[in-house]
Amino acid sequence: MRDERLEGVSARAVNRFLNSLSPEHQLTVLTELVARWAAHGHRVLVITDGDVLYPDQPPPYDVLWLLPSGTVFPFTPRYGRVVRMD
Repeated sequence: MRDERLEGVSARAVNRFLNSLSPEHQLTVLTELVARWAAHGHRVLVITDGDVLYPDQPPPYDVLWLLPSGTVFPFTPRYGRVVRMD
């Protein structure tokens, strides 16, 4: 897949596609898309409750993990920076 194919694709179409996949495949597809996007110098913000699967190896881009207030899962990823909202 070339990056140009992502131009002009609606968020709704991407959401429908991702929802058609199993959670493991969703993670694989999202990891690939984020890696392509981040390769251009972008950073990634992940908003999560901490109960999330993520790649074992650090990606080649900066990751900021944002945990909303009230998050009950202990979350200590092996890479990136974690910010907890009050």
